[in-house]
Amino acid sequence: MIKMVITDFDGTLVKDGSRMLPAELVDTIDGLLDRGVRFVAASSRSQISTERLFEPIKERIYYATCNGTLMGSCDRLLFAESLDRTLLEEI
Repeated sequence: MIKMVITDFDGTLVKDGSRMLPAELVDTIDGLLDRGVRFVAASSRSQISTERLFEPIKERIYYATCNGTLMGSCDRLLFAESLDRTLLEEI
């Protein structure tokens, strides 16, 4: 039984830089969610940009954004990783 689908979407499910999901993709993801499968949108995009793209279903899915440094859902941050300040100053 599939419990979770995690996928990149820019260049995978949609054209790079897309601002809207195709209706059939929204329907497919909705179908997964209705069957109890969790869906995680993974991207180098920001959380805000990703939520805009997934607007019709944004409250039902999870996100791994900013190259995996932020993970969560529309209303909850589950994980955040940032650069150490000393390392950042060195760079």
